[in-house]
Amino acid sequence: MLFPTATLFRDTIEVPLYAVTDTKDGTTHLYAAAFFLPLGSWTVVWNVITMGMDAASEPFTFDATAGVQLRLAPLNALDILWQKQLSPTQWALRLENYAQEIATMSYEVTLDQPGGLVLHPFDPSVVVTPDPIEPPT
Repeated sequence: MLFPTATLFRDTIEVPLYAVTDTKDGTTHLYAAAFFLPLGSWTVVWNVITMGMDAASEPFTFDATAGVQLRLAPLNALDILWQKQLSPTQWALRLENYAQEIATMSYEVTLDQPGGLVLHPFDPSVVVTPDPIEPPT
């Protein structure tokens, strides 16, 4: 069982996203860390880490158009300043958090794998909080 952990560095939150394929039956499961989005401007970067496949297999990559899409974001609490694919295995969003109270949101991930497999998984949680955290300078 994986317990991914998000990391914070300056104004960036990095979220590992594990795509784990069961070598016995070929099913794939996704695991991502829940994380807090403090008040202010933040870049969130998701990194796909492919596990459980043989060395000859291609890794999972973000879909070039869908990547990570926010769902159920709190109204009047967030602005998406930009989003883009940084590399086949990295997706980034720049967010401005204006939250006046604690809320949660979710996001959807779209991954591709050679052979046409596309995953539209799960409902990982993000806690949006009005508590400020000053990024280190």
